Amino acid sequence: MSSLTLRQATILRGKNETLVDIKVVDGKIAEIGSLSAEGRVIDLDGLLVLPGVIDAHVHVREPGASHKEDFRSASEAALAGGVTAFLDMPNNNPPTTDHERLAEKRQLAAEKCLVNYGFFLGATPDNIQDLNAIENVPGIKVYLGSSTGNLLIDDLGDFASIVAETSKQLVLHAENEQLLRYFDRVHHDSAMHHLIRDNVAAAVSVAEASLLSGRFNKRIHIAHMSTKEEIDFLRAHKTPLTTCEVCPHHLFLDAEFFKEHRTYGKMNPPLRESASVDALWKGIEDGIVDIIATDHAPHTHDDKETDYWAAPCGVPGLESSLPLMFDAALNGRLDLARLQKIMSERPAEIYRMNGKGRIETGFDADLCVIDREGQTHLSNDTQRTRCKWTPFDGLSLKGKVVKTFVNGELKYDDGQIVSDVPACEIEFA
Repeated sequence: MSSLTLRQATILRGKNETLVDIKVVDGKIAEIGSLSAEGRVIDLDGLLVLPGVIDAHVHVREPGASHKEDFRSASEAALAGGVTAFLDMPNNNPPTTDHERLAEKRQLAAEKCLVNYGFFLGATPDNIQDLNAIENVPGIKVYLGSSTGNLLIDDLGDFASIVAETSKQLVLHAENEQLLRYFDRVHHDSAMHHLIRDNVAAAVSVAEASLLSGRFNKRIHIAHMSTKEEIDFLRAHKTPLTTCEVCPHHLFLDAEFFKEHRTYGKMNPPLRESASVDALWKGIEDGIVDIIATDHAPHTHDDKETDYWAAPCGVPGLESSLPLMFDAALNGRLDLARLQKIMSERPAEIYRMNGKGRIETGFDADLCVIDREGQTHLSNDTQRTRCKWTPFDGLSLKGKVVKTFVNGELKYDDGQIVSDVPACEIEFA
């Protein structure tokens, strides 16, 4: 039996902060309170402890493009950013659309991944029954608009069939493909990504998906919402069957970044105008946005340093998401209780992760420790992601992740990876 005591940890209870000791036994939180020290003792001297971040939208790139990212490099970036679990998307080459491809990923992660993990399956027009039979996955990803990879469901009837027949959570890349093609024809010569993938393509797709969700009484999750129009629609029509996420790059960058940095600011859905950025923040404030997820999608400098049409879409985000959101909290854009909810608690609830997302007795000891007085300096030179760049290069932020625990084991300590022990696959209820 292994035992760890974290002394003098500040945790949140509702919106209130309280100073406690946390006893961890065999990777789980055994007691919280004023405790006698047992086993290994780490004195946190009042530092803030949050549940580890759960990033529910990550593209690890392995197998198929491990020169961009693999499970080791992605998990090192995660640890540095206070992320203790991530869910990997299926649009690899080849895509994760059957049990054989999933088994390959599971083996790779089991050997290399330092944080906990899970894997989405990819929908095609004819594989939904096979996917329903696969156990212990968080859900099925459906690409309603073209993006990286060759997974695309651009026929509304095919999508309706998937919604009707699925037994699992659906996660949607919601951009209407026909409208994307239309706006591409209209704005092709501009090479302006946010015009070619107009806001209305996202909003129409969200509306279609929401109506089908209600018709068939099935759960859907809208990935990477980016527009005012989506927020406005969900403000009026969101039901308990629908949840949604927003990415930090859509909160902290806008279309002006793309105009200045071009391909380094190219992602799907695109960076939007400032009115949409403001609407996303209001959606967080009003509880419309359920979670923050990064859509971590690394590409190398060589990939990005080409012309607009050839450059792939996507930016890295695992290491920067919590620092960005924590800085925003310290600057009054949201309170720490909301941050904890949308980055840890709600992802665990939506994807039914057993024992994850909370600092409570019986839960897994997945924890990140933050020094509010510290500073985080985001730099291309220090990024642990294999692609070695961040769209936030040069930014200094209030607060710093100083320790990250996964299943009760200290994995990241004061800038260093201190454990090579692989983590484990998440159990989904």
